[in-house]
Amino acid sequence: MTTYFVAPRIVAGPGAIEQLSALAAKRAVIVVDPALAAADRHRRLVEELAKTETVTEIVPGPPSEPTIDSVEALAGRVRSARPEWIVALGGGRTIDAAKAAWVRYAHPDVPLGSVTPLVDLQLRSAARFVAVPTTTGSGCDAAWTALVRTAGGDPVEVASRELVPDWSLLDPSLPESLPLSVLVGSVAEFVTHALEACAS
Repeated sequence: MTTYFVAPRIVAGPGAIEQLSALAAKRAVIVVDPALAAADRHRRLVEELAKTETVTEIVPGPPSEPTIDSVEALAGRVRSARPEWIVALGGGRTIDAAKAAWVRYAHPDVPLGSVTPLVDLQLRSAARFVAVPTTTGSGCDAAWTALVRTAGGDPVEVASRELVPDWSLLDPSLPESLPLSVLVGSVAEFVTHALEACAS
């Protein structure tokens, strides 16, 4: 059996978010974790996009795990902005919510629960995607899944190779702004995954 691996283009290190100014986007939406939005941590992303005069709209992501309803609301905000690029800034829940909203932006008529690797979505005909993670763990900035929940709390996995972001920007200056408890937990999770990979 032949398999293949899909990965985003990855920029890692201080200043990684400067890649945003190379996108030459005309319109972009930044989906921001609400805690980061309150601390104005998205400002540097806006500044980078402004270097090429990108019209940018800031949209807060869901405050907790994304649900079908919160994704629908987010997709409506994305749809009204008509972006060429969707940029997700935050942890796994924010990036997953932005990915799911990307699907609904491209296909308002396709239920999230029906998305499988066999469904041809052609997401990039609507927009492209940048993940800017601020925590470690789920690896959603390089994964081809997004997890959302129903109103009753049941998981709905949205899976498509097209959900792998175009870019993953790993800038260490962004996690520095997180609360200490979140940062410590993220570092512990990172070390655990690294040890798991070595053991495997």
